[in-house]
Amino acid sequence: MSILLLIINVLFIIIYSGINFISKYEVCLLFVLIVNVVSSLSSSTTIIDSEIGDINVLIPCPINRTKWTFPSILQWYRSNNNYTKPIASQFDNYPVHIDDFYRNKYSLLSNGSLNIENVQLNDNDTFECRLILINRGLLDIKDKYFITLRVNGMSIESLFLFVYFFLK
Repeated sequence: MSILLLIINVLFIIIYSGINFISKYEVCLLFVLIVNVVSSLSSSTTIIDSEIGDINVLIPCPINRTKWTFPSILQWYRSNNNYTKPIASQFDNYPVHIDDFYRNKYSLLSNGSLNIENVQLNDNDTFECRLILINRGLLDIKDKYFITLRVNGMSIESLFLFVYFFLK
């Protein structure tokens, strides 16, 4: 990400220093291209796009719970609480527990996916799906995946238009 910031700084120096060997339009196109390349290379997080008011948004958890013989706990966390307090959890095939704060909005499906109802801006966050194995009383985090839910996020096309009209 620091490479992206460096390139952005260089582009703005070119624009504001009056160097005229490339047009503002070409700078915008270059900026969009760089953002696309850097974000595709540096992001291992899955991104799900959503809109405010979407009835149900499903956040999949790609963990295969059946490949281990030890008892396990599947848990979901949000970055807004620093991944410290599970918002949903299930021990083996026992009933699902949803944190009281999220009980009327989130549900955990049998395949481990998290369902969010009536999506709002405050649902915009990075979620973590985590599998914890219990072996002789010890807790061992075996798998974890990060999924970002973007609610009304700015698209690359919108970003391009913003930069283009800003520089115009």
